[in-house]
Amino acid sequence: MPQRPCPLAPAVGRVPVGTDSREGYQRTAFKQWNAGTIPTDGCNTGAEVLTSEAVDAPEIGPGCQSKGGRRWSN
Repeated sequence: MPQRPCPLAPAVGRVPVGTDSREGYQRTAFKQWNAGTIPTDGCNTGAEVLTSEAVDAPEIGPGCQSKGGRRWSN
């Protein structure tokens, strides 16, 4: 017998919430990061993604140094 759809709010409440874990993460494993969309600004693809997904975008200075801004997970 097929299950009936669950309304969104109760369904979201049933999703398990875990803790943020960086266990096993190695930054050097991501060698595919390229020079980004503007190669001269010093920001690689990884930095561009972090900036684009920021809750409040940081200011980007020389060498892709970010100042300020806010992300969901730092």
